[in-house]
Amino acid sequence: MVLGFLFLLAACSTGTASYQKQKFEFAYGQDEISGVLLLPDAPGPHPAVIFIHGDGGAVWDQYGYYTPLQEAMLEAGFAVLSWDKPGVGKSGGDWHKLFYAGSRQYAYSRQQYFEISRGYKP
Repeated sequence: MVLGFLFLLAACSTGTASYQKQKFEFAYGQDEISGVLLLPDAPGPHPAVIFIHGDGGAVWDQYGYYTPLQEAMLEAGFAVLSWDKPGVGKSGGDWHKLFYAGSRQYAYSRQQYFEISRGYKP
């Protein structure tokens, strides 16, 4: 249901989202993980989405594949947080060692990042 809504949202995107892109790094175990926080240009605070992309080695926007979906979220007024998987893009580590439990731990650590350092509540 949620996935269908997100694809519908992406289909409605005008592709003209105006936003700011802030790069960040965080430590996860011994790995340095690189990611981006996308913020709508409209005054905040904004509701936030932690964008957890699918299985496999992927950068934060899957080389443009996720851009329409992320821009649709921005147009709808959401901040979007995403990151390169370990060993992909600018992140250290090895995504082959990351299982779904590890993905949940990443998401939880990013939720804490939003809440503590940015004042957001995803």
